[in-house]
Formats: sequence, C-alpha cells, structure tokens
Amino acid sequence: MTGRQVLVGAGLAGAGLLVAQYFYKQQKLLLEMGYRIRNVRVLKRTAQEVAVSFEFLLENKSNIGFRLTGIDLNVYTSSGDYLARFSDPNINTLVPAQTTSEPIPMVVRFDPRKLGRSVLQVISDLISGDGLALRFVGDVSVTTGVVGFRKLGVDFTYNPLESEN
Repeated sequence: MTGRQVLVGAGLAGAGLLVAQYFYKQQKLLLEMGYRIRNVRVLKRTAQEVAVSFEFLLENKSNIGFRLTGIDLNVYTSSGDYLARFSDPNINTLVPAQTTSEPIPMVVRFDPRKLGRSVLQVISDLISGDGLALRFVGDVSVTTGVVGFRKLGVDFTYNPLESEN
C-alpha cells in the first residue's frame, strides 16, 4: 500500500465519520420533535356525544425534512379512559426542516357517559383545561427522500392549560 492510498483511505474514512456524525445528530433532533395543538373548539356537547376539533402541528428541529404519510392515534384522558381513535392512512403532510408542519386537522368524538364522570364535569374539563389532559398513543409513518419508516411510536400528552391556542 502506498502512502497516497493510505492518505485517500484515511480521508474517505474521516469524511464517512463526519457524515455519520451529522446524521446521528439530525436523528437526535428528529426525536426531540415538538408538538403543538391549536384552535381547539368544542363542536358538539350532548349527553351522548362530545366533539372537539383542533389543529395538530409538528415542530421539526432538525435539518432533515420529511413527509407524514400515515397516522393512527388513540386518544385517552389523563386518567387513562379511552376517548377516540384518529386514523388517516393516506395523510400527506410535509414537515420541512427547521420549521413547523402544515396544520393537521383532527376531530375527536366520544361518548362522555363511558368516562364514568358526569357530562357536565367532562365538558367543564374540556373547556377550562382543569384536570383534563389528552394523551395520544399510536404510530405514524414518514418518508424522507427515498427512505420510509412505518409505524413509528408516538406517546404525547396535551394539557390545555399549557397550550398557546
């Protein structure tokens, strides 16, 4: 092996290491993705059904943009009571690098009688944010460039008192 070959090999190994470090750092930033919920509105309040609409936004802190291509989330109360499921296997939302996604409109409908609390208490909690947090558990599918990831786990808790609306 000549000195030149060693030098070229060392240069390629160094460049490969730098690229690997860059993508590792970006992956960590992707995992630190923020979530926001805004424009929360109670659409319907009856003894049989409560419907709440909102916009879900993803905050991408990395230099790698991606496209959200599927979503399947179960919604629970802070006490663990199942409320609803939001699923859209055909969603196509771009989340650019270093920015916030387009709003993803969601509507959660549930039967307040199944919560074991009075209807008035559930509605009061939804409107005021006192003691009610919504927990989203499920998975999402994303693509970045030609690489796709299916069924990435999501576990996010939203407390209306902490929102910016």
